[in-house]
Amino acid sequence: MITKGSRFFFGVALLAYVGAIVYGLSTHGHVFGVFSFGYKEGVGEHLGYTVLMGLAVTAAALGFVVLAMRDADPEAEAQILDLDHAPPAESINRTNFWPIVAAFSMGAMAIGLVVGSQLFVAGCIGVGIVIVEWAIRNWADRRTGDPEVNREIRNRIMLPIEIPVGALLCIGLMVALVSRVLLATTKEGSTGVAIVVAVLVFGVASLIAAKPRLSANLLAGVLLLGGIAVLVGGITAATIGPRDFEEHHDEREFEQPPVGGELPPARPTTTTTAAGAATATTVAPDSTTTTEASN
Repeated sequence: MITKGSRFFFGVALLAYVGAIVYGLSTHGHVFGVFSFGYKEGVGEHLGYTVLMGLAVTAAALGFVVLAMRDADPEAEAQILDLDHAPPAESINRTNFWPIVAAFSMGAMAIGLVVGSQLFVAGCIGVGIVIVEWAIRNWADRRTGDPEVNREIRNRIMLPIEIPVGALLCIGLMVALVSRVLLATTKEGSTGVAIVVAVLVFGVASLIAAKPRLSANLLAGVLLLGGIAVLVGGITAATIGPRDFEEHHDEREFEQPPVGGELPPARPTTTTTAAGAATATTVAPDSTTTTEASN
């Protein structure tokens, strides 16, 4: 018997498959090509056909998975696992903020398609991070029945990766945002902004080092406010754009130097008279002229 969940996925797969065929035929694809996934003939416009056909294959695969699991029926799951009864479900009480990050990343990708490629790439990076983090978290939450043990398993795998990668991303983002602010302000103003930011960073770091027992909530609040301030300032400065820079031109006229450096000296010319008369050699203008006579 086909379950309700599998019917939905099978319907999506059929609709996407028909849509791919219609799209391929409407974009001058061959009949045999669109039905055979381009095995012999053309399928028309490749991108749209591939997207629709990929959706059809994915939906069909999910439909078979849901059909095998009988819409997550506990009795069916116990039968597949060869158990007398289904294992008790584990309640997860921890807050999951990755859906929020995924929503912002998808929004950045959508806006980046219109604004620029940099925002689109940032959204893609965010979506990739969400996929990895969310998958590892869901896997770790179901390893054992103890939430603390599951959290320890997750941290043991992800913390060695999260700390260096997160630090690099935060440093790069802060440098990029602060640089936008420095470029948008005047020459004197950018110097003042750089000094203020350096003093604030040094002061907060000194406070944390002097009082290591500060409340975690207080420390998180200070860092959050600083991050929001830098983010708002960087976005505002990027919207305004960089200031106008003065171009310095050299007023001296360009002189083409002689090819090969200095010109060589003039070549001496020799004039020979009749036999037995005389030989005259002229070196160059403004030079000495020598005449030798013979009998």
